Amino acid sequence: MKDILVSIDGSNGDKASIDAALCLARKFDSHITCVYEEKLYGHSSYADLYADVITAAFDKQLFEENAAITRQFNDSTKSRKNKSTLKIEKPLNNKIMLSYAYINDIIICAQHDTEKATFGERNLPEHLVMGSGKPVLIIPYIGFPETIGKNVIIAWDKSREASRAIHDALPLLKQADKVHIFSVIKKGGEENELAALADITTHLSRHDVDVDNNACVFDRDISVAEMLLSRASDYGADLIVMGAYGHSRLREYTLGGTTRTILNSMTTPVLMTH
Repeated sequence: MKDILVSIDGSNGDKASIDAALCLARKFDSHITCVYEEKLYGHSSYADLYADVITAAFDKQLFEENAAITRQFNDSTKSRKNKSTLKIEKPLNNKIMLSYAYINDIIICAQHDTEKATFGERNLPEHLVMGSGKPVLIIPYIGFPETIGKNVIIAWDKSREASRAIHDALPLLKQADKVHIFSVIKKGGEENELAALADITTHLSRHDVDVDNNACVFDRDISVAEMLLSRASDYGADLIVMGAYGHSRLREYTLGGTTRTILNSMTTPVLMTH
């Protein structure tokens, strides 16, 4: 985990995202790249008579915003000044962050705050999880504990996505003080489910990851996401590792789903991969 990418947007979540990157960078002696996409401003045709004035005002606003981003970046990363880079990009398309993601090991971004989101604003965590092919560490907009990755809970459901998430998280799991596995045991298949849980525990042990305990939860009326968040709180976990969108996004948005609920309701940093 030598290259860490951080998406910043000028919001209150930027400091927590950069702090999370610093937390990981100290563990793995990583380089941090923060990418900021400039805001896109425009004006109506009615204002064409004053185009020069409006353009100058927009240029001034962009300059001030970029200066504020640069100051925050410099202040936040001064402890790793020689291993941190800020990139300010023009908003040419919606794949700027993805192009950076392909050449980094992990992406860090803030949770999408649905209460403050504007119409048509993309859900960046979902965009990165689905499009990057890399692990995405999502930081709750309420902030994060003092540590990330010391006390980890893994959501395990025997899926491709869960397997991918575990292997993407191995560098963190190997350094964790405690690792728990959360799994929902469905009625009627207890024997097979418990055997699969034992298998993944054994597999992790061969990677020098000792599982502290298995949080087996039998199928209940409450959702898997609610059970996972509750168990993470019970254990005092500072990181949840899980796969994203085992079902199609259309199905999840229509019927509700674990990924969607976690993205909206997380209170603990979540490492997701798809």
